[in-house]
Amino acid sequence: MKKLTLRRIAVSLALGATLALGGAVAWAQSAPVAQPAQGRQHTPIAFSATSAQGAITRFVLGPMGRVQGVVLDSGKIVMLGRHGDRAAQSLGVGARIQVQGYASAQSPNTIMGATVRDASGNVLVQPNPRMIQRFTQQPGAQGGPGAQQPGGFGHGRRGMHAGRGFGHGRRGMQGGPGAQGGHGRMAMMRQHMATLPQRTASGTVQTLLVGPRGNIRGVLLQDGTSIAFDRSLSQAAAQQSLAVGQRLAVQGRGDQYARGVALFAERITFANGQTVATQ
Repeated sequence: MKKLTLRRIAVSLALGATLALGGAVAWAQSAPVAQPAQGRQHTPIAFSATSAQGAITRFVLGPMGRVQGVVLDSGKIVMLGRHGDRAAQSLGVGARIQVQGYASAQSPNTIMGATVRDASGNVLVQPNPRMIQRFTQQPGAQGGPGAQQPGGFGHGRRGMHAGRGFGHGRRGMQGGPGAQGGHGRMAMMRQHMATLPQRTASGTVQTLLVGPRGNIRGVLLQDGTSIAFDRSLSQAAAQQSLAVGQRLAVQGRGDQYARGVALFAERITFANGQTVATQ
């Protein structure tokens, strides 16, 4: 009798343990799983190879006066990034160039990752293989144009905003991933911008300066003034549906340089009268 009782107790305990384990498994399967924190997600954009040729009509400048790109007489914009100053030493307004690079369907007139040759065929700008890979990879692939980049190309991995010019990326105004992260580099950028004199500009938008994901990084006015936006003003420009032909009034910091006027916008008044300040 004692053995039978002990056996029943053992069976009961085993059954109870099984039910408890099964309940725990069921709860684990139904309970929400915490996901790692994600940064800003971007819509993947595909790029295709393109080419252009023409005469330079003006330069795209960063707020510190560095050359970020050129505008051709065809209306195409060729972004040169960190190669801009060096290329500009061999180029002037009126010089003819041949360009092979990449453009998106969203911004077909903006050419990035470009190889630039002068009229004689001499190579002036040759992007590195890593840059080319960014535009040839499938959207959303690791390191591709649509991939999540901590801190942004986020406008971008090697943006052009900051001392250098118009981006929101790793080496641009909005910094990007790195030892200090995007916010740290943004703080550094603002310190650099604070050393520039206050300046205003107004006029009609001739060209939108866009990034790899179609975000508006700045504008060129009809008088040739280059205006750079930070991320918050880029978003405001998109919300206001900023377009070519609209009037714009800008307060910010910048200067008159040898190749034109450039400034970093701190406050924008759009054509509808709404004013937005950088955040």
